[in-house]
Amino acid sequence: MPALKAWETCDDGVILRVRVIPRASRCAVVGVHGGSLRVRLTAPPVEGKANTQCLRLLSEWLGCRPGQIEIRSGAASREKRILLRAVSLESLHHALDALPAPPADHSRSEKA
Repeated sequence: MPALKAWETCDDGVILRVRVIPRASRCAVVGVHGGSLRVRLTAPPVEGKANTQCLRLLSEWLGCRPGQIEIRSGAASREKRILLRAVSLESLHHALDALPAPPADHSRSEKA
């Protein structure tokens, strides 16, 4: 599990902190970095296209209906707080655990 949690529980479900990277070469849920779930989107951040794609991608990733996810804050920002209704913490943890491990940092080599 990540050291910094990207989620918190609330009365309505779970709030997920998401950092969106628009205009990426492909759509993907990257992983948790700095207390936010990183999400790459091919859509540009204009006219709500990136927000729509973000919600669709997260619903597919979590295996829930798009109507069960909504942006609570940050609709015009890369940093968003997204409400997940009817998504348990167990299923969120399972989805996070299924993400590939981040690549190893080979830029630091040990000195002999």
